[in-house]
Amino acid sequence: MVEDLTASSLSPEDLQARVIENPERAATRLSFSTQGYVIPYRNLNDEPIPFYRVKCFDVLPKYKQSIGTSNHVYFPKGVKKLAKEKGYIIITEGEKKAACATKYGFPCVGLGGVDSWKNRTLMLPEGVELANAKYKDNLTVKLPAGSEEIATEIESSLAVGMSDLIDFVVNDHLTMVICYDTDVSGKVKYEVQRAAAVLGFELRFRGLPLHHIKQLVLPVDREKVAVDDYITREGAERFGTHIRRVLESRVAFPRHPNIRDFVNKKLQKQKLTRKEAQQISLSVLCELDSTGTRLRSESDDTMYYFSTATKKLMAATLRRTHNDALVDSEFSRHLYQEYGIGHSDMRLIGWLSTQFTSEAPIDTVRPNRVTCVRGDSIFYQINDGQYIKVGGDTSQPFTVCDNGTDGIMFEAGKVKPIDAGEIQEALRTAFSKPFVPWWFDVLKDVRLKRSEKTLQLIGLLFYMSPWLQRWRGTQLPIEMIIGEAGSGKSSIYMLRLGIIHGEPILRNAPQDLRDWYAGVTSAGGLHVTDNVQMVDKNLKQRMSDEMCRIVTEPYPHIELRKFYTEADLVRIPVQTLFGMTAINQPFHNVDLLQRSVVIELDKGESDVEYDSQWAQNQMARFGGRVAWVAHQLHALHRFLKLVSASWSDKYRSKHRLVNLEQTFMLMAQACGIPNDWIVQHLQMSTVSVVSESDWAFEGLCEYAKQSKKGMNGTELKFSAGTIAAWAEVEEEFAQCVQLTNVRSLGRYMQTNKQMLAQVAGIISAGTSNNKAMFTLKTPPKVNR
Repeated sequence: MVEDLTASSLSPEDLQARVIENPERAATRLSFSTQGYVIPYRNLNDEPIPFYRVKCFDVLPKYKQSIGTSNHVYFPKGVKKLAKEKGYIIITEGEKKAACATKYGFPCVGLGGVDSWKNRTLMLPEGVELANAKYKDNLTVKLPAGSEEIATEIESSLAVGMSDLIDFVVNDHLTMVICYDTDVSGKVKYEVQRAAAVLGFELRFRGLPLHHIKQLVLPVDREKVAVDDYITREGAERFGTHIRRVLESRVAFPRHPNIRDFVNKKLQKQKLTRKEAQQISLSVLCELDSTGTRLRSESDDTMYYFSTATKKLMAATLRRTHNDALVDSEFSRHLYQEYGIGHSDMRLIGWLSTQFTSEAPIDTVRPNRVTCVRGDSIFYQINDGQYIKVGGDTSQPFTVCDNGTDGIMFEAGKVKPIDAGEIQEALRTAFSKPFVPWWFDVLKDVRLKRSEKTLQLIGLLFYMSPWLQRWRGTQLPIEMIIGEAGSGKSSIYMLRLGIIHGEPILRNAPQDLRDWYAGVTSAGGLHVTDNVQMVDKNLKQRMSDEMCRIVTEPYPHIELRKFYTEADLVRIPVQTLFGMTAINQPFHNVDLLQRSVVIELDKGESDVEYDSQWAQNQMARFGGRVAWVAHQLHALHRFLKLVSASWSDKYRSKHRLVNLEQTFMLMAQACGIPNDWIVQHLQMSTVSVVSESDWAFEGLCEYAKQSKKGMNGTELKFSAGTIAAWAEVEEEFAQCVQLTNVRSLGRYMQTNKQMLAQVAGIISAGTSNNKAMFTLKTPPKVNR
């Protein structure tokens, strides 16, 4: 006995063990020649109980207990007090292992076997009567009235002391660490690991939080190792290191060794109990946690799942369609491929959805789509599991990273994948050659209505948008391409979307605001609406207001009611820029036009030859999508390389969008063209577009033009009433209430006085008889 206990760094006093005698041999049906020793048991409160087990020498099985007795949990002396001090308790197989760990300061309890936390022998409580069996081989029992608790006890059939242990751990918020033997292979045997997983499921079902259930797998050198073996061989200090590591680990729940088989065997049952459904769901959840991370968006509470193996960030939505099928998504496909769970398992999916959003641990995430910025670096998603980081460092201009590196996570399914090796080779090729702006060459093949400077401005915009959105707070404009049918509006966006997203998806005009919300909140990169015709004036005004707010908001978002409730609101981030095509200008609000770049196309009067593959041909002309992406990233690197020397945080801009002027100027420098014309051209392009889209403004410009002809060098002063009287007799403007109503016109002129001065040359000239007076100056020439 002493020799056997010494091998586990124990003495007989540690277990209060005694040599076996004939009464114990008789009770356990051992021969009177059997040698061994008796291990007495006590309860959680250190009180002796009338139960023991016998360790036998040279007899199998090695451990015996009295015939007809239930399984018990072994509590070493003082384990409860020690567990309260440490904040955890270990559960293992065997009394010696538990006693050894507790002796060296690691609170541990022991089971008679890996499955012995429950009973195979059912002890019927007092008051239960046997009844006649209705079917062959069935034993029927009759419970007394009011015996719900007895029924629950019979169904659960926990080992004696297990219920007390679970209540203690739950009430004192302790962590339960399952530590079974490690095999010579360095792994836990299949059946042992299965038992550990089932024990974990039971502990969670009975109230332990998921993150308070962990498994410690001890490292093995050459032979099988258990708790007492490891402490004896390696020392208590090294064992304590492993305990601390597993307690600090984010997830260490015991994994089922064959989760797909376990789930599918359970799902074959026609009827699942509530407990079984929870257990299956929990097993899947634990496997998800072991192979990835559950995440919640810090802005709108959307749930995500990040797979460690594939590096995919998937929106974890488990919604049903109108016909009760599971919505097809990246995450639903993952559940089917890994665990065989489909839309026919809706009860299981219901539990999984609840547990996925409620069980700790859940981390927070800021999911990105297609592009994002951090500091002075630009990040571009090349596939679901990788992205490219571009900076201004000449020694390392670009880096291919796994999704999730440095906390940067891109949502899956937003771009057509590019092979990492292929894009790296294309980047090396691009960086080894002089930079030639391809967009300038492409735009020469576009039916632009305006000048060479406009062509260059648009080309610079295409190098900036959407790549530099919110870089150092930069606000990029709304893009509008206006032109008659067949002028090539959609083709330009098909080329840009083909480069950025890999798929040229042009969206239809929304039918209502919620339709539009759904599109912009799920998109990244560039959101293009094709052939916009805003018939609904209310929808047009609301969309215009929303786009104005989103473009200039520091953290753009859309605020909606959550789950159609009256009070709860959710803020959904917007990570896209707006583009649109139209035959006629769809929006006339000054606020929106000042935040826009309008690209006008002119089909001309001569015969036109159409190239149905224009976008594809322009893509292929420069080497395909991968070469185009490399070219765009090369331009960004050149831009970022100039930042440290040329960027000024004190720059005072004349354009209302933050940093837009300076970004244009720096991108022009990166593209190797002069930039001294940009400020005036950008400014005048904006006011020109505003003036052409505003009937009242057009009338004021016409009044100023006619008035200058009769000035003859004299100063002309006039009031809003003078202009209104002129408008009433002008056929073109007589129906413009904004011009003919004196009060409305006066307010309009005060609101837009800067733009009037710049474009029409109308400036304030004081007051006369309490009337605001105006005069004319020569306006700057508008470049077209």
